[in-house]
Amino acid sequence: AGIAAVLYYLLRDDPEGELAAEDNEKDMVKKSKDLTKTEVLQILQDISSMQSTMKANMKVLTKDLVENTLSFDEIYSRVKEAQPEDPVQKHGISAEDLDRTLQNSSSDPEVMLAVSKIMGPPEPAGKNSMTDRGKELSVGDIVDIHAYMLQELREFAKTFEENPTKAKLDPKIVGMASQAVLDAKVAAKFNVSSEDMEGAIVLNKTKLLQDMRFMKMHMEMQQVMQQFMGAPF
Repeated sequence: AGIAAVLYYLLRDDPEGELAAEDNEKDMVKKSKDLTKTEVLQILQDISSMQSTMKANMKVLTKDLVENTLSFDEIYSRVKEAQPEDPVQKHGISAEDLDRTLQNSSSDPEVMLAVSKIMGPPEPAGKNSMTDRGKELSVGDIVDIHAYMLQELREFAKTFEENPTKAKLDPKIVGMASQAVLDAKVAAKFNVSSEDMEGAIVLNKTKLLQDMRFMKMHMEMQQVMQQFMGAPF
């Protein structure tokens, strides 16, 4: 997949996944060659805004999951309702159209800057945005938390596999639901938010890449995610 296809799925919190139904794609009359630079920048801005909105919506859901017990079906419905309108479909194009356009614009610094802001590592990336809790977490803490996350992810995958309607569920939404569940579980057990973990991982990135236990768990989590995402997470 090209950069925009990956971008498209990333912002739906599904780095890999299936494209929209063929019937919907047939209705998309605007092709990549028709997109002007202004339109491309607007689409990228809309995607960035959608990313921020979705992150805020998921934070609300995670807080609710910490305080209340919801069934798999309830969580799935909440995530589905929390999704903003897809900017790519809103502009009447497909992910492939945007992909081709971005590849053709790879030498345009303004377009590439807009892409990098979306595809880049999530904040906190700097010391000023690092949470106090994130600074407290050691490599050992991060590894222990990921071990717990792997355990809970396997439980989530088991629940998904036992769902009689799993074939009808959108894998992108299931993947997002799993993230909300894991965030809530970690927050309840360790008093650590997703922002804390993001900051701690950035701060300890070099050491984590050299930690075999952490890397092994990361691979195992990818394998478990494949059960309901259909592709590496």
